[in-house]
Amino acid sequence: MGKNPHGFLQHYHIHLIIYVEDMNFEVKKRELYDTGMAILAVAVVLVLLLNLFILFELF
Repeated sequence: MGKNPHGFLQHYHIHLIIYVEDMNFEVKKRELYDTGMAILAVAVVLVLLLNLFILFELF
């Protein structure tokens, strides 16, 4: 079985594509996580403000 550089390159290229796809997935996951955290933070702040508003209205 002789060396097949072209086959090796093809194999490497496929691995490179898979690696790049993985990287994109990781970036998307991180973006989703950051977005989720931002939304959570805003929601918490809104709830706290609402609670303060209700407290001030009551007293």
